[in-house]
Amino acid sequence: MLTMTFQRSTQLNKRVYIEVIGGDADGIVLDSHSDDPAVRETVRGILFMTKNGEVGFGMNGISLSNLLELARGETREPRIVPDFMHKYVITERLDEAGEILLRMTYSTRRLPDPDAKPDQPEHP
Repeated sequence: MLTMTFQRSTQLNKRVYIEVIGGDADGIVLDSHSDDPAVRETVRGILFMTKNGEVGFGMNGISLSNLLELARGETREPRIVPDFMHKYVITERLDEAGEILLRMTYSTRRLPDPDAKPDQPEHP
């Protein structure tokens, strides 16, 4: 089981759904109240990396399908494409009573570092 340590707070007082658009996880919906602990942990990780699902924030890293495989302890076959080339960005947030729907879109551009200081140059 993949264990993540969070320094930012994550909003789990509401049920959170994350719909993935594009990439190798296209069409999946992650649910913070899933019976699968790997899915619940992945939702918490996404919230952490996207400042609680704020539109315009995203994450660079391994693909979501690979992340779920690792979280479940599944073995992985070698991939031709490097695992850390995947980028996702929150493109829509619908906040309703009792639940939040986030749409997270696969992106081909490098995402800015959310913790970079204004005078600090972006990574190439």
